Amino acid sequence: MDEVYKEVLSCLGKKDVRLVDVGSNLGSFAIWMNSKAGVREAFCFEPEPDSFRLLTFNLTRNGCIAAKPFNCAMGGKERTIQIKLNESSPGGTSIYSDQTSGDRSAATMKVLAFEEWLKEVDGDFDLLKLDCEGAEWEIVSRTDTKQMGRFRVCVAEVHGDPECNRPPDEFRKLMEARGFRTVRWDNKSHGLYIGVRD
Repeated sequence: MDEVYKEVLSCLGKKDVRLVDVGSNLGSFAIWMNSKAGVREAFCFEPEPDSFRLLTFNLTRNGCIAAKPFNCAMGGKERTIQIKLNESSPGGTSIYSDQTSGDRSAATMKVLAFEEWLKEVDGDFDLLKLDCEGAEWEIVSRTDTKQMGRFRVCVAEVHGDPECNRPPDEFRKLMEARGFRTVRWDNKSHGLYIGVRD
């Protein structure tokens, strides 16, 4: 409703975008993007099972037929984790949550390596959206420049670095090292980053 991602539209400069949405939650971004610019293809990743069910429902209900939902997480390396809904903030569920293996409410979840997944998908993309509760750091760090070069625009909600505790401004530098020109950077945890390729 607040259209926090509206600056992305002027960066795209085209209609019928092809995008990757990491941390799709309930599908709000893909649905919004489809209503504003049109979506010719979207890959929507959401690991939390309840959110994924709502994502699938919402995409169908809102006519996002070009969006493909995937019930898995993205990271910089492939692994299997235990994931549990963050009850106080369902959209804040993270692959880094400290889970006990005996917790029956936790679900076993596969984390895909972003770079390896990209190698299996042909073509370039208009947009990469990252809202993955800290995983944006390992995704960008462990994805080579050639693969990141397949995206014209990147928008990310940047959280604290869960692995290396790097300060927020390091994310901007990381994206610029991957060939993006920064057009917006809030320089804080939970701040927005937007980068484009010239």
